[in-house]
Amino acid sequence: MRNSEFSVAVSIEVPLSFVMRGIFEIEGLISYTDGALMIEYQPQELFSHGGQVKTVELSLDVLRDVKYRSGISGATITLRPKRLSAFQDIPIASKAQIVLKVKRRDRRDADALVAHIRRSISDVEPTEASSALGPATIPFRGPDSGLRETKGHIFLEDQAFLVLEVEDAIAGEFDTRRQTIKVAPRALQSIRIDERPFRDRIYIRPKGRDLLDAMPGSHKDEIELLIRRKYRDEVEQLIFDLMQLRDRDATSDDEHTE
Repeated sequence: MRNSEFSVAVSIEVPLSFVMRGIFEIEGLISYTDGALMIEYQPQELFSHGGQVKTVELSLDVLRDVKYRSGISGATITLRPKRLSAFQDIPIASKAQIVLKVKRRDRRDADALVAHIRRSISDVEPTEASSALGPATIPFRGPDSGLRETKGHIFLEDQAFLVLEVEDAIAGEFDTRRQTIKVAPRALQSIRIDERPFRDRIYIRPKGRDLLDAMPGSHKDEIELLIRRKYRDEVEQLIFDLMQLRDRDATSDDEHTE
C-alpha cells in the first residue's frame, strides 16, 4: 500500500454481506495527498493471505465533515458525505458515513490528519454538484417561556450569512409571527454548543444588539437555541464553517487596513 506524509492505518467494519462471503476483516490506510483523500483497503479472507488491494480517491468537495474521536473504547475517524453516491465504491454497511477504527499507535497521526483535512476542506470552493445540495437546515426551539413558543430553523446561506427562520406564537397557534433573520459571521463574537442528555443548546453571542433585539423573547448577552441530539454533527459542522468564515473575513479586513 502507498504511504504519504499524512497516512494512518485503519480497519473498516465488515458488512454482513462480506462476512457471508468469508471476509472477516478489512484493513487499510487513509491518507491525504495532492488535495484528495485516499482510502486504500484490503479484505482479509478466511483461509487466505488477503485479498486484492483497492484504492478509492475522494475529492474534498464531496465531504460534509471529517471527525476524529478518541476514548476508552478506542479511536475512530468518521467521514460524512454530501451525497450517498460518494462512498459507493467502499465496502461499508451504511453509505451515510464511514467509521474507520484507528490503530493505537497511529492515534496522534490520526488527530493531525483530520485537523489537516478539515483545514483543507474549508479552503475548497464547492463544485456545482455540491452547491446544489444546499446547506444543512437544523430545526430548533427557544427556551420555555410561559405561553410563548419560539421555533424555527437555522442554517448557513451561500457561505455568507447565518440565517434563522423564526416562528413566534402566543398560546399555541394564536398570533403567530414569522421572520427571517440574517447575520454576517463577522457580527458574531462567539457561537458554541453545550451537549446535554436530551436536547443540546446552541449559544450565539453577537457583537452588537441587532440580533438580540430581532430574536423573539428577552436576551441579555446571547441567544439560546434548543436542538435535538440527532443534529449534533450538523451543529458542529455549522459552527466550524461559521468560525472559518468569521476568521477569513477578519483576515480580509486586516489586509485592507494595511
